[in-house]
Amino acid sequence: MANKAFLEIGGFDSYDTLKLEMPEIGVLFENVSHCINAQSNKELIEELRKVDKKDSKVRIIQNSKTIEYQVALSKLEDENSYILTFSDITAIHNSLSMDIHTGLPRKNFILEKIDILKQKTDKLLVILVSIKHSESIEKFYGKKSQLEVESDFSKELKRIISSDMPNSFLGHFEKNQFIIIPDNDDYQILCEHIKDINVSAFDAIANTTMIHQDFNFTGTVKIEHLNTSKDLQGIEVDITNAFEI
Repeated sequence: MANKAFLEIGGFDSYDTLKLEMPEIGVLFENVSHCINAQSNKELIEELRKVDKKDSKVRIIQNSKTIEYQVALSKLEDENSYILTFSDITAIHNSLSMDIHTGLPRKNFILEKIDILKQKTDKLLVILVSIKHSESIEKFYGKKSQLEVESDFSKELKRIISSDMPNSFLGHFEKNQFIIIPDNDDYQILCEHIKDINVSAFDAIANTTMIHQDFNFTGTVKIEHLNTSKDLQGIEVDITNAFEI
């Protein structure tokens, strides 16, 4: 049996369609670290029985969005029958993985996203974005001003992506390191608009120090193809090195 909410998770119009198309519901879930992945219903039950509650999670990609569910397992009187309850914890997961200053996903969330996508492709195209000469702000006016500049810059990035490629993924990898995973190959206009970003640092700096000069910061853009045959640690190193070159 399955209720309407679960049918919506899998995109099924009826229970009969579920039985016909996906008798092993485990194939709905992405094969990613820190989440359960099982190809058969029996394996799924076995995994749920042996993991702690905090680890009984699955991920699903639905309409280009990643959704995380906590799964609760209850045994019925029939020794071979169980009830699975799926609770959407995406908002909780996301809130713990967001950078407080930019409001963007942090490195761990970005790597989780890549971990999902790497199952489907040998090469993953990403757009790496940095702010030109942002180190000058921190050097002369302190970390607080540098964070304010990053915050303003991230708002411009969000605005551009929302307009040009709304289904693309945007994250904050490290200080002055932003990463975009475009949802299609038509990303040239997006890159040009990012290069045209011109963020003024005057307001951010004026709150912390006395200055008589305005500073404007523009974006740098680099296209990289990640080798997804590597493990996540190797991919993380490749991204870090690409930003530094």
